[in-house]
Amino acid sequence: MSTKLRRNNDGVRDIDWLVAFKPVGSDVEQPDLIGTTSKGSPPRIQPGRETDEGEQFQQRIAEAKEQGRQEGQRAGEAASNQRLEPVLAQLKLMLLGLSKERAAVRQESEHDVVLLAVAIARR
Repeated sequence: MSTKLRRNNDGVRDIDWLVAFKPVGSDVEQPDLIGTTSKGSPPRIQPGRETDEGEQFQQRIAEAKEQGRQEGQRAGEAASNQRLEPVLAQLKLMLLGLSKERAAVRQESEHDVVLLAVAIARR
């Protein structure tokens, strides 16, 4: 495929790609692929519009990224909470069992201390 450079006076018009692919029904007339609108006139381009649209596009990208990050974070938190629920329930049961054992060990220790004190007193 060859490429041929053309000058602007060859009858070829530049296409404003930001305008060319706007959704149908927007406030800008839709150009066809040769850079003219359906009415046959070149698309209306306002000064500074390209940079405004570029900035709006970048802003929409940033907003979409932020929205995606937030959705991902919420999904990750939900998944981790779902995984942690059984682990936390098991931990709760273990702590309850330890508190019961603590009472039993304390009672047994008291009994052993009394026996030791009596044995020392006999000597």
